Amino acid sequence: MGRIEIPRLALAAVVFEGTSDGTLARGVGHLTSSAAPGQLGNLVLAGHRDTFFRELRGVRAGDVVTVATPDGPFQYEVESTAVVGPDAVEVLQASGVPRSR
Repeated sequence: MGRIEIPRLALAAVVFEGTSDGTLARGVGHLTSSAAPGQLGNLVLAGHRDTFFRELRGVRAGDVVTVATPDGPFQYEVESTAVVGPDAVEVLQASGVPRSR
């Protein structure tokens, strides 16, 4: 699907479609039921915090996240952070306020 990059953290990883255990063992996964980069809605990416997302422990508000896809690069800005369990589906709910960078 693409690549995620957070330059300040020197984080870069391949983004695959899906979030199965096999996918997350190879890279970051895009939750299929969520919006694709650039589409209206929430883009949801998943990764294990002890592998591909290890560097996220240093992420902070204001950091720029780029998701590069065949359709172009899409930039996002971190507003807040939280570590959640795999069953915390409430974090997938839209805020109701469109956001863009």
